Amino acid sequence: MLKDNHIAAAGGLTAAVQRARAHMPFPLSLEVETDSLALVQEVAPLQVDIVMLDNMGLADMAVAIAHLREVCPRTKIEVSGNVTLERLPEIAALAPDFVSTSALVTRAPWLDISMRMKEASGD
Repeated sequence: MLKDNHIAAAGGLTAAVQRARAHMPFPLSLEVETDSLALVQEVAPLQVDIVMLDNMGLADMAVAIAHLREVCPRTKIEVSGNVTLERLPEIAALAPDFVSTSALVTRAPWLDISMRMKEASGD
């Protein structure tokens, strides 16, 4: 997965994809994280395997998904970032291929269950 730091270090998204493809063994998939419509437009013609739409608003997600489906229909689309169980129906209605969330862990109410052992008495 190419994230923002990889893209910055390579000097841009296109350069990062080209460098990754030059060094990755077959048959690995190449996923690129995007957080703006500008990045989605740049990545679409590169025909990567998966485009992640990270922390986008619903309207931008809809535009991004429509653009990706038109320009690179074989590319899978993942939605991530700020995905809550409450938002899941509206995100799913946009028909991405995957939705990922950390809400099950980061927003879960925690129950502290400890198993303390006491020394056995001599009985």
